[in-house]
Amino acid sequence: MLTVLLATHNGMDTLGRTLEQFCALVPPAGGWKLLVVNNASTDNTEELVLSFRGRLPLEYLVEPRLGKPYALNTGLQHISGDLVVFTDDDVLPDPDWLAAWRSAVDRHPECAIFGGTIDPLYERDPPSWLSGAPGWESILFGRTEPVPEGPVPPDGRNVYGPNMAIRTALLDSRSRYDTRFFSGPSGLMGEETEFVRRLADRATEPCFVPSARVRHIVQCGQLTWSYALRRFYRFGKRYWVLETREAPAVAQLFRMPRYVVRQIITLIAMTPVALLSFDRSRVFGHLRKLAFQLGLLVQARALQADARWRDWTAPCPPGSLAADRGERSH
Repeated sequence: MLTVLLATHNGMDTLGRTLEQFCALVPPAGGWKLLVVNNASTDNTEELVLSFRGRLPLEYLVEPRLGKPYALNTGLQHISGDLVVFTDDDVLPDPDWLAAWRSAVDRHPECAIFGGTIDPLYERDPPSWLSGAPGWESILFGRTEPVPEGPVPPDGRNVYGPNMAIRTALLDSRSRYDTRFFSGPSGLMGEETEFVRRLADRATEPCFVPSARVRHIVQCGQLTWSYALRRFYRFGKRYWVLETREAPAVAQLFRMPRYVVRQIITLIAMTPVALLSFDRSRVFGHLRKLAFQLGLLVQARALQADARWRDWTAPCPPGSLAADRGERSH
């Protein structure tokens, strides 16, 4: 028995396609259930999800507090079986997706954390100005690297929220998403990476399963300058929290990391040169670097100003009363 856990917020554009695809899945050995958590949606998500009762082994929950970590934590209280498969409301899994998960997990009893293949499914061809950015498909759309089945680094690479699995034996009361992360248009992303890394500290290396594949729907609106630059900005915020962590130790300028300020000033000074090249790829490459550095700066300031982040090297237990009080007060 396994549980598929999906959180959705106003996902009507793609959720119906995802649920239809679930109806075509080959059931895994031991059976499965689909746990859908409606995260404070204001559209017709509930009506759409409930219309699939009778066609899917569906359990429906509502989490009124906006934020994906809240929704996933609510879902984790209702999982069944020995494995939970995490996914999103904008993916199309292969028909043998769950069967592939079941057989791969059984082949690797030494592993407790698993990542599966994520391939973007574009509604139109990506623009040429975007394709020159290093790692753009992974940063923007969660594309996994094509590596063989087996162990991957415990830093969260290739174990992404749209397609990952965790043995339920690893998910005790401490194993919850950190609610200081907030998924929104300009919020702090990275809750899944932090969650996986924290679990990996208590388990063996994660295992990558290329045969368990989903296609991640990429809509036309996600292939625009505004979407891409906003995403690189958010990636900068995430990078500061998950990768840098030396904020108190770096040299400061007006309570800002001096080296980041220097990078931003240099990039702003070079912006006219990039614009005058009239090369869209070059201009976008320059602006994505600026957006990333601005994300670093904003998050570095936020971590200093917000008491919830001052103990980041030893995070307060997600879902604890202290964490919830802090989250609700903002």
